[in-house]
Amino acid sequence: QMAPAVADAVAAAAAAPGADAAATVWDAVWPLAARRARVLHDYGLEVLVRLDAAETATFFDTFFGLPTETWSAYLRADGSPSEIAGVMRSLFSAAPWSVRRRLIARNPAAFARLVRPA
Repeated sequence: QMAPAVADAVAAAAAAPGADAAATVWDAVWPLAARRARVLHDYGLEVLVRLDAAETATFFDTFFGLPTETWSAYLRADGSPSEIAGVMRSLFSAAPWSVRRRLIARNPAAFARLVRPA
């Protein structure tokens, strides 16, 4: 899926003397929006792995209880950060307090990477 953008980035880097080819290609493969989406996914995964069995079951019951068009945006490889955050908000709103408590217990400092993702 990214082949055309990568090919264009390689060609652009090759045509520009002194260009940082690796950075140019990296930015083509991982544009800022994709890096931000990845940070959100990583945050969600870090929360999920800390849930116990009952909380995990409740989490997934809630997640897949959302409308398909809502949760599918989270699972798409090309979901935008705003779509992913929207799914997270919907899940949080729909979840029982026992799961909400766990969702917000994680240190929110991880979101700082959204401002300057690597």
